[in-house]
Amino acid sequence: MFEEPKKRLKALLGGQYIEFPPADVRRVAAVKAGFPSGEEHNCLIEKISDPAARYKIEYAGNYYHSYKPGIDDVRFAERYRFRSVVEIGGGPSYIAREAPKSLRFCVDIVGHPEHAKYGITLIRGDICESGIVEQIGGVIGPKWKEVQTPCRAGSLVVLSYCLDRVSDQRKALHNFVQLVNLFEGGRGLVTVCLPAVPMSPGSPKIHYDQGTWITTGTDPIEQFQLIREAVECEQVKAPVTFKGGGLTIHHGVSLVDGYEELPCYVLWFSSGPK
Repeated sequence: MFEEPKKRLKALLGGQYIEFPPADVRRVAAVKAGFPSGEEHNCLIEKISDPAARYKIEYAGNYYHSYKPGIDDVRFAERYRFRSVVEIGGGPSYIAREAPKSLRFCVDIVGHPEHAKYGITLIRGDICESGIVEQIGGVIGPKWKEVQTPCRAGSLVVLSYCLDRVSDQRKALHNFVQLVNLFEGGRGLVTVCLPAVPMSPGSPKIHYDQGTWITTGTDPIEQFQLIREAVECEQVKAPVTFKGGGLTIHHGVSLVDGYEELPCYVLWFSSGPK
């Protein structure tokens, strides 16, 4: 699946291309099993009027599930031994769940009922807002000082498959770069569906783009480059280095769109200049 864009991305990145494993069929089956019945689904859809209402209903009812091979299933965050994991727009926060020895945070406009079960602290906010970096730093900073985690340094910041669901991509990426550099040794991970479309097929009345939309056009590889360039443009004030990228598959089920298999493009960054 997605062989042609994968071939093009490999040609673009060369030795910086990251390979991802095939899907675990049991995880895919578990995702598919999360969709509500027809009558229940229709009733819930009528209550959705904006993004916040959508996520509140989906998260509270546990109707949103996803799985990205190589990202969610191999303790991606844990193998790098991060002191903290900050998952932005993470919803259920599957990456943070896989890092039990790290401080774990989710930044989202709506909380998820399973955060407490996995020791994830919700920082309620919008990644596009001014002041969100200071808000996040104010929560994480004291915990870094209070909790000792030997042999761990830096923070993993994940822009978690939400760049096509934010109101202003430029502001979201600006704040993402600031967060990667918030603590020494930071790494940044962007997972995104491309080509990005600022609306859900199952709910066309909800439009997400209200500010600067970076991913113009319809070509996914060109959009990948636009995202990379937008992040690198932030380097004057807060330098980061592109380390690599790749393409895996997002197996997801949501109240609005049902079950989908979508491309998940991955961009990997580290704090500091080249």
